[in-house]
Amino acid sequence: MQVTFPSPLLRRLSPGGWVVLAWGAGLAITFLMRLRLPGEWYPAARPAAQFFRPDGLAGMAVATALALAGGALLRRRPLPALALLLAASVAGTTPLGVAEIPLPQFLAAEIAVFFIAIGRPRATGVAAVLTALAVLGGYLAVRVADRGVVRDRRGPDDRDRLAARQLGGRVP
Repeated sequence: MQVTFPSPLLRRLSPGGWVVLAWGAGLAITFLMRLRLPGEWYPAARPAAQFFRPDGLAGMAVATALALAGGALLRRRPLPALALLLAASVAGTTPLGVAEIPLPQFLAAEIAVFFIAIGRPRATGVAAVLTALAVLGGYLAVRVADRGVVRDRRGPDDRDRLAARQLGGRVP
């Protein structure tokens, strides 16, 4: 009688499952970094003006839908799936108001590139890597050419004065 052991969790989850799991983890980290958690005076990252508005949340929902579609397509059509995941990275970064695509938003695309590189022919893997690097560089170039980060109309000094005024403190 032959005894079969269950395969480890790493092998049971499909590549698309790993991509969706990475997107969910990145989304959770993004929200947790921009919320003031118990015991903190300020959030770890200052949220952009549009992040918690309905248009910012809708942008994150669209990015999540793109990432889920990319995860579903990864096994059968890897390059279109990568295109959807890269679009999700860009759409998920836009509400953050940052100059470059942060790691939590790009992690799902990186994992997709990994699975494409190890499971497909070399030419497909090279195309996936070059496409991902082009999106990173292109996003940064567009943001820098557009004078950097999208900011709220008030500068950080104005926000500090406004917060002091609301708390009843002196305005410098």
